[in-house]
Amino acid sequence: MPHGNARVFLAVFSLLASDSKFQQAVSLIRDELITAEPYGTPSEKVHNPIGQQHAFPSVKATRLVPNQHDITSFLAKALQLDSLPHYGDVFAEHPHLVAAVQFASSQLFHSDPLEEQRRRLKKFDMCCDMVQHLDEPLFQLMPKSGQFVAKGAKFAALAMCSFAMDADIFFTMQCIAGFPIVGDIPCSGRHRPCYREATRDPFEPHLEWNTWLFDDAAARFATLKGDRLKDHWQLWAKCLEEEKNGIATGPWTWEQLDTMYPQGWWSLRRFVVRRFPGGPIRPCDDAAESGHNDATTAHETIVCETAELPARIARMFGATLPQLVNLNIITEDLKHAYKQFATSTPEFAVVCVVNPHTGVPMYFNVPSHCFGFISSVLNFNRYPMLMTQFMRTYFGLPCGNYFDDYCIVVPEVMAKLAKHIIRRAHVRIGIIIDKAKGQGPARSGIFLGVMVDFNNMLRDKFITMTVTPERASRLQALIAEHLKTNRMTPAGASTFRGKFGFAVGACAGKLGRAALQPFMSRQYSRSRFTGLTPALIMALTYFSALLKFWPKRRINVLPSIRPPLYIWTDASWENAIGMLGFVVYDPETRKWWHAKYRVPAWFIRLMEDKKQQIGQMELLAALAVYFSMPDLVRGRDIFHWIDNTSAISGLLHGYSSKPDSAFLINIFWCFQVGLRCSIWFDYVESACNIADLPSRNKLGILVQLRSTEVAMEMYDEDVWHSKIDDWIERGG
Repeated sequence: MPHGNARVFLAVFSLLASDSKFQQAVSLIRDELITAEPYGTPSEKVHNPIGQQHAFPSVKATRLVPNQHDITSFLAKALQLDSLPHYGDVFAEHPHLVAAVQFASSQLFHSDPLEEQRRRLKKFDMCCDMVQHLDEPLFQLMPKSGQFVAKGAKFAALAMCSFAMDADIFFTMQCIAGFPIVGDIPCSGRHRPCYREATRDPFEPHLEWNTWLFDDAAARFATLKGDRLKDHWQLWAKCLEEEKNGIATGPWTWEQLDTMYPQGWWSLRRFVVRRFPGGPIRPCDDAAESGHNDATTAHETIVCETAELPARIARMFGATLPQLVNLNIITEDLKHAYKQFATSTPEFAVVCVVNPHTGVPMYFNVPSHCFGFISSVLNFNRYPMLMTQFMRTYFGLPCGNYFDDYCIVVPEVMAKLAKHIIRRAHVRIGIIIDKAKGQGPARSGIFLGVMVDFNNMLRDKFITMTVTPERASRLQALIAEHLKTNRMTPAGASTFRGKFGFAVGACAGKLGRAALQPFMSRQYSRSRFTGLTPALIMALTYFSALLKFWPKRRINVLPSIRPPLYIWTDASWENAIGMLGFVVYDPETRKWWHAKYRVPAWFIRLMEDKKQQIGQMELLAALAVYFSMPDLVRGRDIFHWIDNTSAISGLLHGYSSKPDSAFLINIFWCFQVGLRCSIWFDYVESACNIADLPSRNKLGILVQLRSTEVAMEMYDEDVWHSKIDDWIERGG
């Protein structure tokens, strides 16, 4: 049985299992659940060394060096590919999301596309009415601290949804009993397995710590001046506001807490954070300093949705519908998020804040989840993930969530009803949606700070994604703040990576990921040094420049009607001499091209001084083909084979821990912003790599293929020191 109050768990289960109306409602909902229909014929999958998927059977080389038999065998398989795997496998998405897209698409062929969803909503309301008599008995099973948090919750409807889907069925019971916030956090099965063991006992005496924090908080407050003092007054006001809104109790004195929790209590420092310089303050609780997180054993870690969700859903509609229709985006936000779910140990959720009127530390009790606990993330995210699954499989709404943010993408004719459905469902379950923050339905909208534009999708067959001006301005302010203070803590580096990671990933593909490496190093550094290193200063300057002309990213909704290009690249490094080669085949014209090139000494001097440079040479060869034939590759789908796994990994992920490799990878993706290629990198064994021939100054089978030799373009030495916009302009 999951952790928590065993008596409460058994009581809840007995109550639900013995109620005939609840069982009937569960059956009615379960009968309506949508499942994904098979799509096409699955292609044969073969796992390759870097974790990507081949779209065709691999060819086993007979030798280590290139030979005509192995090359011919590989070409015979490769040239059978007629579209990129990420288009053919668009339905490799989560089956619940596939089911929702297929359901929404099918409704467009009915005379009334909204009839089925209206019927389902009416049935959902009926089933909620059938079980609402259980809400009061379930509420009475909660401890008093839990009742304080969950005043409006309707646990019977929540349990009905969970049981009908057979998904996270213990979640409702945990909501009633309260979630553990320290100790062993139960495995929900909703997140990715990842074990993290506690290093201290949460039930050890905390008097010594509480005393130290009381004295330290008072001493720190006495030193506050200017803006920092103003921030503390705002923090105090926020705490009082939480008490007024029924999120916390207090302010309490030490003596009052001793009376409330005679068995002991555990405090943690509350401090101020801002999402961006000059923004509103947000109270945050330091569970790392207090040791709460060290006293937490976790069996899972969350995997977050990305800002590319709307684009992925749009592409799924493009693959499902016979012709495109206008799409709308809707976003919703849960109010108070973590604070709507009770904890089983409120004595461990006591935050310490100095009363600015008296200079004496006071306490607020948060009987829900503090913003700073590891457990808060794991416990809370079970709810929006459960609701996302229900929206997909019962109502057929293509949606997803990032923590407390929902995003829905539906055909325009369904958009208003979709917004009503998600709000109505949360009303029936008693979890509050912040209507003031919701956006849409509209043909463009903002999800996770990224503007998604469907306005010209029918005409252009692509959508655009870009960082909003407001977010770009905030990111610039964040950069300026770090450069001004010459300081970045590990937490600050984590925040920076998170904010820029969304922008980089959604709006620029791999562009800029290489420059995030210094922030990753600082985030996981155990050193107490927080000053800016030359690498961090360079990276901050880079992103500041990038934000000034951040390009719009185009994402094709439909696969290209042109056949893909086939590219092989290779490099050799022997006796400090680098040789490059590439081979290109265009099935549209049935022409072959190849090139070879000896890397000049001045370029080798740009790299780190070391004996082995094969990884950098392989990256340079990959760059060279796009430098040399930009008009041919522009806007095309491309299969690009390389026989070096480290080079493929760097290009796939957009970064490398090696500075010279990161330099080349970043130039590659800057150049791609202008070219707008869709590239599928894949591994080929050296013996099967036809580009191995020109890199070793051989032709072999290329003569039989009537391949044309072209000059390999590498640019002059001074060009390699160009700014970001220069590389993007060259690609364009």
